[in-house]
Amino acid sequence: MKTDDLISQLTKNLQPVRSPEKPLTFALKWGVGSLVLIVLVILSLRPRVDLMQSLQHFDTWAQLGAFSLLFFASLGLVSWSSSPGKEGLKKYLKAVFAVLSLLALIQVVRILGLSEELMSEGLSVLGSGCAMVAMSVGTVTGAFLTWKARQGASTHPLMSGLVLGLAAVGAGGVAITLHCSSLNGMHILVWHFLLPLIVMAIVGSFVGRKILHW
Repeated sequence: MKTDDLISQLTKNLQPVRSPEKPLTFALKWGVGSLVLIVLVILSLRPRVDLMQSLQHFDTWAQLGAFSLLFFASLGLVSWSSSPGKEGLKKYLKAVFAVLSLLALIQVVRILGLSEELMSEGLSVLGSGCAMVAMSVGTVTGAFLTWKARQGASTHPLMSGLVLGLAAVGAGGVAITLHCSSLNGMHILVWHFLLPLIVMAIVGSFVGRKILHW
């Protein structure tokens, strides 16, 4: 018997310390609650000055929708991977990365046609403050969700951690879209998306290996 087959047989009947919630239930229950809290905090502290005007434009809703979709899809996959014996994990992983690709495409479309001057302006380190806001919100949200995921029994801790990082990117993306009024596509691509994605993926992978193993 191959090693993978043996592991599959041994883990098929394993149960976590506490029975995990169904992926959809987990994603909706904790995802909706987290996003509502994030929105309320941003709106009560410092929302973008053109918030009401921006909500009349499709690109703002596309941005919010894509980040939210990444957040919910990642949460569902975290719950799925925390349930030993579940089948179809690769299929759900592909779905999450399809959402991530859609989000990346939206960001890339924003920079098409930008002048060299605007691209340079968007790359200014002054935009790092937006990355800090996105990553701070993502870190707090990710820490809470890691605690919830720890109650399961992940057989793929590295992947679970990575996907938690993606969930943090989604949460942070919603927050920064409501916080920052910049329309510069390069600024949004780099400081709202790429930098938080790289940092959260690295941190999530580390957390998965160190905390989500059992």
